[in-house]
Amino acid sequence: MELVIGVEVPASVPGPLTMQFGLVSEKGELKTGKTPMKAPDGGGPYRFTFPMQVAPGKYSLRFAVTDAAGSVGSVDTPIDARLNTVGAMVASDVLTWWNDAQGQSQFLALDELPHAVNILGAALELTPATGTVFPPGLAVRFALVPSGKTAPLLQQEAELKLAGDRLRAEAQLTVSTVPPGTYTLRATVWTGQTLAGTTAVVIRRQ
Repeated sequence: MELVIGVEVPASVPGPLTMQFGLVSEKGELKTGKTPMKAPDGGGPYRFTFPMQVAPGKYSLRFAVTDAAGSVGSVDTPIDARLNTVGAMVASDVLTWWNDAQGQSQFLALDELPHAVNILGAALELTPATGTVFPPGLAVRFALVPSGKTAPLLQQEAELKLAGDRLRAEAQLTVSTVPPGTYTLRATVWTGQTLAGTTAVVIRRQ
């Protein structure tokens, strides 16, 4: 499975910055990496996201960032990498991203949606269970629901794209009028008139 890792560092930290990470599995297997982090054009926090192929399981992730003066800050977080099930299908988490001023896709770091972002990309990847095929009448709807509410503020039917044995449901949500706050971005999967299941992620709008 693919694990998307993101880090965000406040703009007040003097750059250039260097980020190092270590991902340790329950078996003690270690994956490491190191990369510079460039300050974004127009100011704002440093952001860096990248995908990594991992086997399902539990991991410990450590980030360490070194600033221009040689000072180091680090953070540790546990990760439970597992696949979801929706009906008879295997589903990814809800994937979210936005495009920066250069048109480059940026995954949401720490599920924080910058205030200046007007379009939020959302996707869900589905795979049929072993020995089965996708059911007929498959549809996916994304809904952005304010915390503590049940009615969605935004909702949109996803476009379905088939690639091999994987189906990607994708939508572009216009969030320019969404006020700051905490929201649930929910992906609901239907097969005809039958609800197959839902999966969701929490997003905070700055």
